[in-house]
Parts: sequence; C-alpha cells; structure tokens
Amino acid sequence: MLSGASVPTETVVIPDADDWKDVNGSITFGTGTMDAGGGNGAGRSVDTFEGDFDLQFTVTSEANMSFGAYPISGDGTYGNHEGNGLIASIAGSYLYNGGDDALKYGSSATGTTMVVEDGTVVNLTRVGTAVSIFKNGSLVLEYATGSSAELRLMMGIGGAQNIDDIQWTI
Repeated sequence: MLSGASVPTETVVIPDADDWKDVNGSITFGTGTMDAGGGNGAGRSVDTFEGDFDLQFTVTSEANMSFGAYPISGDGTYGNHEGNGLIASIAGSYLYNGGDDALKYGSSATGTTMVVEDGTVVNLTRVGTAVSIFKNGSLVLEYATGSSAELRLMMGIGGAQNIDDIQWTI
C-alpha cells in the first residue's frame, strides 16, 4: 500500500467480470480491465471492505471517468446508469468525478481537483480510517473525514475509455 503502513496480511486481488455487479451494459470488465464504448454507466464491486484497502488502476484512454467508495448502507442509492454511480448522493462517500475533475466527500466538493490523463496511475486507499487519493504515487488528497464503515468500490464512465491494471490490496 502506498501509505507505507504495515498491514498484517496483504492479499492482492486482480478482479475479473465476476467481481463487479450492477454494471451498465456499455461497460465490460475483464481480468484487471474496464472497457467502455461510450455513454454513461458504472459498476460496483462485489467485495466490500471493512478495513484497509488500496484500489489501484492505470488509465489508458480517459473519457470523464469516475471512481470512488461508499458505505454499503448506500447500496439502494447506487445507480449504474450514471457515470458516477450516483454515489455523490450517498452520505460518507468518496468520489472522483471526471466531469469536473473534482474530489468530493458525499455531495460536497473538497476544493481539490485532479486531472486524470492517459497513463495516469491512480490509488484510492484507506489505512485505519484515513481515506486518500494518489496520482502517480503522489498524495493528492487525504480526506478531512475518514471512515470506519464497510465500503464498496465504484468505477464509472462518461464516454469511451479503457482502464487497465485494476487491482485491490486488502
């Protein structure tokens, strides 16, 4: 994990299509990949995360992508027809919204933006209760509000794009 924190047991998961659910038809998940032909849509992880995690991926063709994590209590609000999965509507969610490059906590902008380009390596991590976003190994934001809630991951699109090397470490 990027934070340098010691985790007693680390397991690296390279997700395949069976590790994602409620996926919009315009998205195809493969082994460690997400490809989209266009339109808006999202998918969410089957796995949920009660402790430390590190979601990492490489953007190979960017088009208003979004990603984040939200408390599983918000599962009923998630919507796969929107590129951000509607998770900005979920209290306690962490979201990168590619449409405006904004990093959000719930529906509130943090005041921090991040430009994601082809070749960018992104990490969304939680260590203890601290939730952070890294770009190419450099810290972009540690959210002011952390979380000990059980979280689920979301990845979404707002156009044609490709994401490679998706993995999470727990």
